[in-house]
Amino acid sequence: MSDNNQKRDEVSTQSIVILLICFFIWGVAKNIDKIESWAKAHWFILSLALAAIIWGAKSFLNWKLRMKHPEMYERQMALEKMKRKEKYDE
Repeated sequence: MSDNNQKRDEVSTQSIVILLICFFIWGVAKNIDKIESWAKAHWFILSLALAAIIWGAKSFLNWKLRMKHPEMYERQMALEKMKRKEKYDE
């Protein structure tokens, strides 16, 4: 009985999400000319925001890789330390 109620809740939630997505798409389509003119006026800030998002995603993925494979990260850091020491000794 509980499975049926849970499935109904999931279907209801999915329906609401689909309706919200459709409403959002309709709103964007209706105001696309205003959005385009705003984007042309603020292209520099938008490009900086995109660069920040890309840098943040790259940093997050590097951190996640370090957490998943710490031995590989430690090996890489040791190699970099050895290279710095060799460069300093020269």
